[in-house]
Amino acid sequence: MKNEVFAREKRLSVRDLADKFEKGLSAAADGGANLSIEAKLRELALLEKHVLLEKLTNALESLRGRVTGRNKDDVEDTISMVADLAVKLSQSEGELFEETEQVKKLANFLKQVMEMELELQALRIQLADMSMYSHQLQKEGQDVCLPDF
Repeated sequence: MKNEVFAREKRLSVRDLADKFEKGLSAAADGGANLSIEAKLRELALLEKHVLLEKLTNALESLRGRVTGRNKDDVEDTISMVADLAVKLSQSEGELFEETEQVKKLANFLKQVMEMELELQALRIQLADMSMYSHQLQKEGQDVCLPDF
């Protein structure tokens, strides 16, 4: 009788643990969706930066033709700085893309680990049930033949 009560309590705690893993799996999936939205917003912001840099470059190019002397040198220096900024922006985009891909890989790995842990929990429950069944049969004096794993 005590063994049955203990086994029921143990089984409930294993089920609770399985529920926690399922909730964690769901949270990981939700986190991946949030990361995807965040990545899209960053991509949009970077796209807007490219458009702004292009417009600025166009405005400076048109200004270069209208100015002379020292002002023309300043405009050319500014055009050069904008070009450097565009290169740095492209590098930042590349790094952001790599980071996003790494986060996606890590989220996928976490999801796989949690799924495997759920499978292990299910196997542990089956093993505990088989063990209890074997113990009960032995108590009743019956021969026990459990499959080999």
